[in-house]
Amino acid sequence: MHTALRYVAAAVFALSSATAAIYAQQNPGAASDTRSAAGAASDARPTSGWVFTPSIGVGGSWDSNVLLANPGNEPPSDYATPFSPGASIDYLGRRVQFSSGYEGSFLMYRTLDALNSAQHLGRASLEYRASRRLKLFADEHFERAPTTDALELAGVPFYRVGSRTNASGGGFEAAVARHTTLRGRYTLRDVSFDADPRTAANLQGGIEHDVNVSVGHALSSTLTVGAEYDLRHEIMTEGLNTFNINTGGVSVNYIVTPTLSLTGMVGISYLGDGVTHESRVGPAVSAGAAKRTKYVIISGTYAQSFVPAFGFGGTFQNRALTGTIHVPFARARAYAEGSATRSDNEPIDPTQPSLVSVWLSTTVGYRLSRWLRAEGFYDRTQQSSDRPGSDLNRNQVGFRFVAAKPVRLR
Repeated sequence: MHTALRYVAAAVFALSSATAAIYAQQNPGAASDTRSAAGAASDARPTSGWVFTPSIGVGGSWDSNVLLANPGNEPPSDYATPFSPGASIDYLGRRVQFSSGYEGSFLMYRTLDALNSAQHLGRASLEYRASRRLKLFADEHFERAPTTDALELAGVPFYRVGSRTNASGGGFEAAVARHTTLRGRYTLRDVSFDADPRTAANLQGGIEHDVNVSVGHALSSTLTVGAEYDLRHEIMTEGLNTFNINTGGVSVNYIVTPTLSLTGMVGISYLGDGVTHESRVGPAVSAGAAKRTKYVIISGTYAQSFVPAFGFGGTFQNRALTGTIHVPFARARAYAEGSATRSDNEPIDPTQPSLVSVWLSTTVGYRLSRWLRAEGFYDRTQQSSDRPGSDLNRNQVGFRFVAAKPVRLR
């Protein structure tokens, strides 16, 4: 254990010393991303100028279902050694904010070494305040995963198949009147899957063009009402299945107390004709609540709408429920946090299966120093279907030491 800690410290300081003309920004901060070492980059308080944060994580874990197979087939389990390097670079200026980062996760199994895998995540965001009334922004998010259960995409069956997602977009936020704000955004999403002979059929990827426009009017300091419209143009990679999803509705945002806020949207979603379905109309509903105090940060959301079924190449009526919680204790040196998501997918095409997918993640951590923390974690994914023999679950339990030290570039 002491040898592993020395390797962690050596790697962090080697990365830090490679940057010229820097000085350390020491700040314990609050707990951040629990799924990778590079998440520690967000622990630093906002600092003007450039800040570079190298990070690294090592530990051990147990995987109950390495092959992502049905439990009735007695899938093999194995112990693994995860290694998670990462880095981020951020800039805060008077008008410009920029943030980018990379998070990697390399998993080396003790027995089933042929299944050793790597997961990569890259992100970048840019915000420019052109004037007191106008803000422009752009962002990019890329993820490459060895299994489909890592994507958290609605309607995708869980297989041990390589997958890739990429989302690039941008938009604006403008104060068009004293109490009225107009927002617009465009996002291009690309989803693809590796071919695998072990699956009954190759999973279908696709491209999505998403345009969203919303307007909000503040009736008071606590109540904002508005309307929004969303157009998604879906292009599936196989079967020439192309269709549109139009959604419109009215929204409300209410600040109940300084620590509690509520949001909601009610509207209609129109699904256009596609190769595997006819046009139809359905409800579009969303609701959310968030509470933030000194002792707990908790949030929850519910959404119902039509969504593209990447994987099967069709469309689902999707209902999704998500919750997150973060609890600091021991004078904020320790923390417990978790997240849970359930997605219920009813296919528009009756020949496709229905899916119920669940993602659960929990972490308990302790800050050993300003730059090093120890964590224990438990992750679970499970999926059930109306097709015989398609149910599965996967549990991952382990520990990790995560080191991250922000440094400011002069």
